[in-house]
Amino acid sequence: MGSGQLIEDDVYEGLCEERGVVEGFGAVEMQSEGARGGGEGDVDVTPGRNWTIQIGAYADKALADAQLKTYAGKAQDVLARASRIIAPITSARGHTLYRARFGLFAEQEAREVCNRLTQRGQTCFAAVQTR
Repeated sequence: MGSGQLIEDDVYEGLCEERGVVEGFGAVEMQSEGARGGGEGDVDVTPGRNWTIQIGAYADKALADAQLKTYAGKAQDVLARASRIIAPITSARGHTLYRARFGLFAEQEAREVCNRLTQRGQTCFAAVQTR
């Protein structure tokens, strides 16, 4: 998958299933300082603003959080108001990966943000947040 590529969660889940990964339950949301809301819990998806920018998937939750912080620091002008989202997925063998995402955006905004980040040499893709 190339940087800047868009993928919906149901397509992502299909790819994961082909590789022995099944979808986990919910997402842990880590709010940035400028973001609305607070605390951890399932991500509240607002109609029309259900897109995220995924920057990676990591075997360790703390590493996913650290990567979100580092990435946000490099792109404060673009991601300052975005929430940091960690969405776990669990493999068929019981291994958990933590997807590091920023959101929530309207679809076009997510596409534009990811394109801007890609132009700066960052890797990302836009994905619909369904949970």
